[in-house]
Amino acid sequence: MIGKIELDTRATMGVTNRYSLKTVKRITRAFLEEVMNALSEDGEVYLEGFGGLRVRVCAERKSELCAGTFKKGERRGKRVVTERDVRVYFSKSPKLRDLLKEKYRGKVRRRRAGKKS
Repeated sequence: MIGKIELDTRATMGVTNRYSLKTVKRITRAFLEEVMNALSEDGEVYLEGFGGLRVRVCAERKSELCAGTFKKGERRGKRVVTERDVRVYFSKSPKLRDLLKEKYRGKVRRRRAGKKS
């Protein structure tokens, strides 16, 4: 996996050394902060050529916590409402999708550990 520092260094090389690494780090940090602010305020961000990020809030779930009695039909439990899950979903742009398909020949998803072929 490539981290932010490596991406900053690559971006510095890509702009023919017009900007220092420190300046590029500040720019990318500001960009990421703006993306996070937009996600928290609007719930959706679209980056041209990359794709979209969308916040999804799942409904509260009621769970039952049971005491450790493993006798048939016997349950001592208490109803608990769990917090809402907040997730960020990503959808690829057509340009990114085509690039990934070309590179990986259509095998973009990893095989899940539990699935057998």
